[in-house]
Amino acid sequence: NSGEFDGLSVADAKKAVIAKIEEMGIGKGTTNFKLRDWGISRQRYWGTPIPFVECEDCGTVPVNKQDLPVKLPDEIDINAKGNPLASDEEFVNTTCPKCGKAAKRTTDTMDTFMDSSWYFLRYTCSNSEQVLDMEELKRWMPVDTYIGGIEHAILHLLYSRFVTKALRDCGYVQPELKEPFKRLITQGMVIAPSFQDEKGDYINPVDVIEKDGKAVHKDTGEVLKMNRMEKMSKSKNNGVDPAILFEQYGADAVRTAIIFIAPVEKDLEWTENALEGCWRFMGRFWNLVHNTEIDLANETVYGIDDLDTKEEKALKRVIHKTIKRVTDDLDKFQLNTVVAAIMELSNALAKVKATDSDKMKALYAEGVKTAIQLFNPVAPHITEELWTDLGKAESLTATAWPKAEENALEDDEITLVVQVNGKLKAKLQVSASIEKDEAEKLAQEAVTKDTDGKEIKKVIYVPGRLVNIVAI
Repeated sequence: NSGEFDGLSVADAKKAVIAKIEEMGIGKGTTNFKLRDWGISRQRYWGTPIPFVECEDCGTVPVNKQDLPVKLPDEIDINAKGNPLASDEEFVNTTCPKCGKAAKRTTDTMDTFMDSSWYFLRYTCSNSEQVLDMEELKRWMPVDTYIGGIEHAILHLLYSRFVTKALRDCGYVQPELKEPFKRLITQGMVIAPSFQDEKGDYINPVDVIEKDGKAVHKDTGEVLKMNRMEKMSKSKNNGVDPAILFEQYGADAVRTAIIFIAPVEKDLEWTENALEGCWRFMGRFWNLVHNTEIDLANETVYGIDDLDTKEEKALKRVIHKTIKRVTDDLDKFQLNTVVAAIMELSNALAKVKATDSDKMKALYAEGVKTAIQLFNPVAPHITEELWTDLGKAESLTATAWPKAEENALEDDEITLVVQVNGKLKAKLQVSASIEKDEAEKLAQEAVTKDTDGKEIKKVIYVPGRLVNIVAI
């Protein structure tokens, strides 16, 4: 029933119909944005004063440019009824910029989004006498990464884009700046259970202990109602004061736990068990420097080909695979896996003994220094202290980031999974360069008891990963 448009998908049909209308000269395709007028005036003290005055003769008149900015009065009755600015006669009463007669200032202030929607532009040139410095904007903009809660992805992000484009159209921002931000990351909420006593009052988690599997008020002993996980908020009194946690566990342990518990974009279910685990890890990490007889001043670095034993090569690979993994995951903001990788490296280093070979001890020194550098963005305080304890004069923030040695990223051996009819039957340690025929032969030999009396119909080989034998 659609003539030449029959058989097209909805998306393709839209394009084809628009093209046809344009061809006929009766219309033109356009993009409609669901934007509404933005009312920016607020009847409150905080905010930027709207720079207009009301004159009986001239009407609404803008303040002269040389008199900008209009500043808020410092001395004001913040508890005054209505808008505090309206009751401040010294602020309200002024003269008309046009005729010089008595006039009154507009007492509304702007929505604070008006300020936060362009501060990142001003940050690039905070000492400039101009509104914005074009050369600095060209150097720094656009912002590499915008991080905020999901609520900011709708309001603030939209306002920031609008204001940036408006400033660009007015000549304050370089014409080639199409968008203010390169990448958007919406972080998850921190959630936790809330607790209520029999009166319905919310009890802060700091005052709650677990007893016989129940939530109990630590002072009164009352058994409390434990509610579902929900966003930490003042109304539910289920937030935890970070200062208390810093005092008990240290800021680095708190930072590490927040990063480790969940990916950045997911909701974080707060639990002190995870925090205690990270605090214990801090102790083990500290011991890599302070509880070893190995000489950490050793600056000898061996290449993978200079190492003799399988164990030495394995540790070298762990060190450099961790460098690559952490570097890549930081770039992708996969911060929880950054912590996991550093924990794995720490565990590998903790197995090295003072009686091991000289090369293994040199690898330990290399690995400890590398681990401290990699952990610094997550736990800056303990890592800077450990770096100083190693005799390093330069701050970690001024130290070159570790680089992975490419040939230390390749394994000599791999684990080859062997399946029969899709079910796991064996795992083989084989050369990483193993050929297809050799892999299939070893796999079949490893599962003869599972294929005896059966006809092998097919062998599926996935290089470097598995062999699946189909036997009937």
